Amino acid sequence: EKEADSFASHLLMPREDVLSQLPASPSIRSLVSGKKRWGVSVVALARTAKDVGLLTDWHYRELCKQMGTAGYRSVEPEPIPRERSALWKMVLEELWKDRYTKESIAAQLQLPLDEIDSLLQGVLGGSDNLNQLSERAPLRLV
Repeated sequence: EKEADSFASHLLMPREDVLSQLPASPSIRSLVSGKKRWGVSVVALARTAKDVGLLTDWHYRELCKQMGTAGYRSVEPEPIPRERSALWKMVLEELWKDRYTKESIAAQLQLPLDEIDSLLQGVLGGSDNLNQLSERAPLRLV
């Protein structure tokens, strides 16, 4: 699992780019600032900085302790907005036109409704649109 995480983070953050953008022995502040460039968590960026040689094992452990104390393992500093899928939005809009609701989608996929809510969070631009998917059927020309 660690290898897969490390591999995925290197796809987002190429070695040369990280080396050119982060200072040697980066601080938490520089990691928080740098995470915006690659759209990753501070913890992932710290791990990548270690992997590319900007952090020693000792410095990385110390940063991890500081991030844990600051609560960055559970609440990300300066959070990045969740990505929205353009494809899912188009699919859901078509389903909505055909009068599907979140409930009917959940039933057909045999998933709990709260799982559908979680999967669709932010896809249609906010909770108001999710409520519309449940509550309102659009007008159609017959």
